Amino acid sequence: MGDLRQKNCSLRIDPLHRSDKGLFTFRIEIKDHDKYTYKDDTVSIAVSSSPDPPFLSVREKVKVGEVVSASCSMSHSCPSDSPLLTWSHSGTPSVQSQQLTNVQWEVTSSLTFTPSSTDHNQSLVCTAAYRGGKTVKRLKTLNVKYAPVDVKVEGVSSVKERDSVELRCSSDSNPAAHSYRWHNSRGPLPTTGPTITLENVTRLTEALYCTAINTEGQGHSSPLKLNVEYPPEIKVGSACTSDVSIVTCLCIVD
Repeated sequence: MGDLRQKNCSLRIDPLHRSDKGLFTFRIEIKDHDKYTYKDDTVSIAVSSSPDPPFLSVREKVKVGEVVSASCSMSHSCPSDSPLLTWSHSGTPSVQSQQLTNVQWEVTSSLTFTPSSTDHNQSLVCTAAYRGGKTVKRLKTLNVKYAPVDVKVEGVSSVKERDSVELRCSSDSNPAAHSYRWHNSRGPLPTTGPTITLENVTRLTEALYCTAINTEGQGHSSPLKLNVEYPPEIKVGSACTSDVSIVTCLCIVD
């Protein structure tokens, strides 16, 4: 593929087979004039069944909402058919290529993305695909730090009046929540742990919600209103009235 007028005698082997391994020697032949083989300047080609995986670089710990840059590099030996680098994560990719030596090039894909909490413990994968169909991958597991999400108050849904009940504040966060706050409509409660015990529950017990806190921030739950069960209570206004031969009774029950 080289241009002799520019003193370029480059050879492109496509497709490469396992039988192509070994020594290559350049030879020049000028018709009716001269010919020469450069035996002292040979090139040795080793053919492997699969390319080496790419080099992947990304910070070990990232935070939700911040812009993160990852880099994936692959060396190759044919600038006209460099491997195609793709990512498993959405974002903004950019590709650069450079020549390392006379016979080696490197293609680099950089990905800029913003991680979310669902990316925690997920793999960021860079795939290098060659025109012949070969693919190789490299992956790194993301460690994403984020404030508590999916905060909720858990416990029994129904409780009998005058009984006690224990409720727990659960959340999803990285790192784990280190402190909690409990509230009702009147303000904060003295409990600061992940659980709270309500004694002598009544039908008037107010709805509760909790706040989970870690080093990245805090998250709030929706209020939980207990379903308090209690025996029938005959209300004022229950009575019987009579009209000649008819007696009518009204029973009002809570």
